[in-house]
Amino acid sequence: GDGVFPPSQVEVWGGNNKNKLQLLVRIIPEQPTSKTKPYTKALAASFRRQSLKFIKIMARPVQKMPQWHEKKGKNAIMMADEVFIN
Repeated sequence: GDGVFPPSQVEVWGGNNKNKLQLLVRIIPEQPTSKTKPYTKALAASFRRQSLKFIKIMARPVQKMPQWHEKKGKNAIMMADEVFIN
């Protein structure tokens, strides 16, 4: 996991018209503050119950790795494994 960080931000958009989606929730995941062992952490997004035809999930990677990282200033890597929608 060298250079792999949680996303800097995750947004969930939704609506019944794919051209007029509304922001449903924004998540700002906690970032590591020092070198840690690789880990996987689920992010949960809750929003008002509603009927939607379209959902768009936007996850933004960390733009620059922090000063404490050996690759500081370089782009971080973000990986997504699975998305569950209930």
